[in-house]
Amino acid sequence: MLATTLLVTTLLTVMLAASFLLVSAEQRTTDNSFGAARALAIAEAGLQSYFSMIRGLRDTTRSADSVRITVGNGYADVVAQRLHGFGSTGADSLSLWVVRSRGVDLTNVLSGQVQGTRSIAQFAELSPVVPIHAALLAANPVYVNDGRLLNGDDACSTNQPVYGLTTAAGDYAVNSHSGALGQLGIQTLSSRTAVLDTAHVDWTQVVGAGFTADSVQIAAGDYTLPGSGAGLLVVKGNLTVPGNGGWNGVILVGGWLRTQTANRRSANYLISGAVVTGLNNLITPNSVGPDSLTGSGAGNSNGIRWSRCDAPLTLTPLANAWVDTWSTY
Repeated sequence: MLATTLLVTTLLTVMLAASFLLVSAEQRTTDNSFGAARALAIAEAGLQSYFSMIRGLRDTTRSADSVRITVGNGYADVVAQRLHGFGSTGADSLSLWVVRSRGVDLTNVLSGQVQGTRSIAQFAELSPVVPIHAALLAANPVYVNDGRLLNGDDACSTNQPVYGLTTAAGDYAVNSHSGALGQLGIQTLSSRTAVLDTAHVDWTQVVGAGFTADSVQIAAGDYTLPGSGAGLLVVKGNLTVPGNGGWNGVILVGGWLRTQTANRRSANYLISGAVVTGLNNLITPNSVGPDSLTGSGAGNSNGIRWSRCDAPLTLTPLANAWVDTWSTY
């Protein structure tokens, strides 16, 4: 009888221990699955955050870039590598990149259990932050006393021209523009809404502080252009360009742009890149007053001149080019 009792007790103990092991294994499996899912979300968040940044990748001496992005209960290590350059090898050439994001979940786990990790990748093209269609794209009325103040010919060696001015039909007055404004001249669209659609700028998100790109200067209200500056400038109000104003890059303006010159015959301000104005019309239609550019554009040394070399570049994801579990390849 004693032997039978010991046998039964032993069997029950073994069965109980096996049950605990089974439950523990199931719990670890479930935790691992949740950890992998959280790591995937972190990796994707890090990837999308990286695409919202301007990382100075135009420099052709750089073939790689990396950054750690903290996201919730974890972080993502993002690495971008250039795979191939398109066309010329100059500073203005486009290129193909692959961006890898390794998400690490730091949520508390059982002792001895590994943290959840997941690696994904996205192929992308280095391109301008916003599509550029004109040296000045205005969704509001425009007055220019000398058409030579606007030039859509590309100042870079690639010679990729855009329109000197894009605006709605009947919304502009440009004097003395014979032979000016570049090769493509003026583009007129059917309405200000059509102009805003062409700009491809989510202005509502920008105004609502949803724009988080790196190395971007944002003016919450009216702004006066300094003597020099570079990159992407976002002005939520109106922009005033003084006689010594200068900028190399792209400027997005919610209101109007107006220049201040000593007289209408001279101007020594230069914006090398592109400008978009009247974006506040996306929020309140027809609320923005007219742009006014005065001075003389003689000598091609002042005014607004399209330059692809000065347009800030960012990585744009390619469609159907996302890869999961990249590290397993």
